[in-house]
Amino acid sequence: MVPVELSHTTSVRAIAFGATGNDTLLAAMRSRMPQGGIAEAHLRGRRTLPPASYRMLNGRILETALGFLNEDISAPFLAGLGKYRELATAAADTRANPQSETVVSLVDPYEINSTQQPYVALMVNDSEIARVTFEITLAFGMFATAVAVRRGAIESVDCEACSLKVTLKLVGWDPELITKEVHLRVRLPVNPPMRIPLP
Repeated sequence: MVPVELSHTTSVRAIAFGATGNDTLLAAMRSRMPQGGIAEAHLRGRRTLPPASYRMLNGRILETALGFLNEDISAPFLAGLGKYRELATAAADTRANPQSETVVSLVDPYEINSTQQPYVALMVNDSEIARVTFEITLAFGMFATAVAVRRGAIESVDCEACSLKVTLKLVGWDPELITKEVHLRVRLPVNPPMRIPLP
């Protein structure tokens, strides 16, 4: 398994879908969107458009939603790690003794979950007439992970085995538009170090 160096330029999409192009991902999303369309349901009773306009609008909504996956993956990963109780203890100890470094091993499997609900606003004459809300769920399953802590902050993470499941769905609609699970090894130097909040 090749280690993935997470950095501020590593996106959810790059890790989960690699070089898969927009056309392939959008085709998969279109096949799973509501039968009556997305824009049609949100504009019903407000606007009536020709079928070709609805198709174009639905395509733009899905392209925008796909763009939500270009977010950096490090932030939710580190935020979830910061909640691990042994890391809080290491943070307190290394703040008390700034010259020391503590390596915390996550012996038991550890899961980090992150959910966001970005939306696409449909605008007419600079006024919002409808809002399409999506949900992005990230679930990291982590095994054999070591975290280096100095001065109360995470300086690096080395995870021998990590799974990442990414789900993008339209709120209020099942099934999800796209989903993917990948297995990887993660190495993450944290610059600047991420301070661990203490309870």
